[in-house]
Amino acid sequence: MIYVICNEKGGSGKSSIAQTLSVYLKLHQSKDSLLIDADPQRTTAEWAAERAESDLPQIPCIELTGNITKPLQDLKTAMAVLL
Repeated sequence: MIYVICNEKGGSGKSSIAQTLSVYLKLHQSKDSLLIDADPQRTTAEWAAERAESDLPQIPCIELTGNITKPLQDLKTAMAVLL
């Protein structure tokens, strides 16, 4: 399953929603998810890196830019949920 959380406007909560949803899926649904940060600001990638240095459950995150359609198609078979 692929969830796309997008909006042209900055500060609309896209990163916060994706991060919160990924933690919920991990802790309450036992689903492995992969966060994909396609924003040049790297908010989610930086959040995931900080989380990786803590004792909290890990949430993997990769960064993609440009046309991400093909990488998403390739990744959706490997993970239960892409955010």
